[in-house]
Amino acid sequence: MAQIRAIWSGPITCGLVNVPVQLDSATEDHDLKLQQVHDEDGGCIRYQRPCEVVDHEHIDPIRFDRSYYLEPASKSAKAHTLLRRTLEETNRTAIVQFVLRQKTRLGALRVRDDVLVLQALLWDEEMRQAVFPSLEERVSISAKELELVDEFIRSFESDFEPECFSDHYEDQLR
Repeated sequence: MAQIRAIWSGPITCGLVNVPVQLDSATEDHDLKLQQVHDEDGGCIRYQRPCEVVDHEHIDPIRFDRSYYLEPASKSAKAHTLLRRTLEETNRTAIVQFVLRQKTRLGALRVRDDVLVLQALLWDEEMRQAVFPSLEERVSISAKELELVDEFIRSFESDFEPECFSDHYEDQLR
């Protein structure tokens, strides 16, 4: 397994407490990068898509962006361990603001598998409202229909096991 390389280092500050940390990406992209090439000159063909428009249980998952691991950035891991254990033992998530690549971001600081994780969150203005006129229509659903759908859904019920899923499209590309 390759060692994770820190992409940022700095302090987490809570009042008078200063916890030096390093930020490591907690996820990695395995997508294959394919590029269309212009036959005549071998140049890349690009498409542009211009835009037109707490407790951890209280954070809507649609707000989650990227995840980062926080490791101690000094020889003494005491402050880091104290923060991690406090969040873990109180089952708390700290909502924080942090600066990464000259941009202020919102984040959720929590513990996962004995490691501090900083989950970048989207700002309110980055959240789109779901407005669908078709949902405003009055629809009548009977108790029997609800019962049948519930029974159908229960027939597929099982625990989530991520290792049982794979990206078939990427597998075929490879």
